[in-house]
Amino acid sequence: MDRLFNPFYSIDFIYSHGLIFLDQDHLKAYEVFTPVKRRDDKEWASTVYMLTADIELRSKAAPHINSVNREINWDGILSTDFGHGHRTAIYWSFGLWGGRSWGGWEDEEGNKVPKVDITSEGFSMGSTLQLVSLVAQAYRWGLSGKIPALAKVFNGM
Repeated sequence: MDRLFNPFYSIDFIYSHGLIFLDQDHLKAYEVFTPVKRRDDKEWASTVYMLTADIELRSKAAPHINSVNREINWDGILSTDFGHGHRTAIYWSFGLWGGRSWGGWEDEEGNKVPKVDITSEGFSMGSTLQLVSLVAQAYRWGLSGKIPALAKVFNGM
C-alpha cells in the first residue's frame, strides 16, 4: 500500500516511513529535514511532517528548522506572514514538539503570550491540513501502525 488515491481531494497519498504524505514534494522535504537518525524521534518526525505539509509552510518554516542540532526557531517561523489556517498548523506543530500549547509565558518585554487552543483553532485549517494534523498526532503518540487505516477513512470520503 504505497499509494492511496482519494478522488474527493484529488490527492495521491503516499504511505512511507509510517506516515501519509500528500505528494512527492512533501515526502522529499520530510526526508531532507528528518535524516535517518531522527526518524525514530517521534517529536521531531511528527513536527517536521506537519511543517513540511504544503509549499507555503515548507518554504517559510524551512529556514528555521535545524535538523543537525535538533532545533526549531518557533519565534522565527511565527514572525513570518501566515494565514490563520497555516498559523494554527504551526501552533499544532509546536504542541507536537513541546507537548504543550503555545503561550502562557512572558515574552522578552514582560508581556504575557496568550495561550492558543489548537483544538478550537483547528477548524481554521483546511481539510488537508486537518488530515495532516491527525496523522502527525497519531504518529507522535506511536500509533503509526494505525495510520493506513486513517488513510482508508479519508480515501472513502
